[in-house]
Amino acid sequence: MVRKPIRVFSWILLAFSAFGVTFSGPMILGWIEGTKFFDLGPTATLLGGYLDIIGGLLEFIMLIHMTLTGVFSANADKTNAKRSFKIMASICLIGMIADPLGGLLAIAAQIGLYTSIVNIYLYH
Repeated sequence: MVRKPIRVFSWILLAFSAFGVTFSGPMILGWIEGTKFFDLGPTATLLGGYLDIIGGLLEFIMLIHMTLTGVFSANADKTNAKRSFKIMASICLIGMIADPLGGLLAIAAQIGLYTSIVNIYLYH
């Protein structure tokens, strides 16, 4: 059983990750003001920006699904929780690929990925 503070903190970190990955897409595309660390060209910028938006929205959808199915509740089904966190980790990999393509460091995507991996091992 995973303690309540860990479950709440995991939800907050995953929500932050989803927001960060979604927000970085428009920043990469130049729709909002932001600092890119490097530029790999227009094709990589377009691909990275749109992949970030898609990955962030998928993270939000998965987070809503996880919340509604009770993954963060005290009596969560372990197999469902592990499967949900594995899917979330694979979704976070989209942001891990898209951010460097667009010139960012993928910090929000890493937060989501590492939070998901830790929770996979907590629900053993």
